[in-house]
Amino acid sequence: MPRFEAEGRTYLTIAIGCTGGQHRSVYLVDSLVKQFKNTYFNVIVRHRELH
Repeated sequence: MPRFEAEGRTYLTIAIGCTGGQHRSVYLVDSLVKQFKNTYFNVIVRHRELH
């Protein structure tokens, strides 16, 4: 992330998927959000197929 910010980038998109999008991908995204929210204040999560 430090090199990403040093290049002047203002946003990062991370897309993670698995078949159905309701198991590992949701867990992984929720885990990443916990990590990123400690350091970065503007974190947006979209679960495309969560029912």
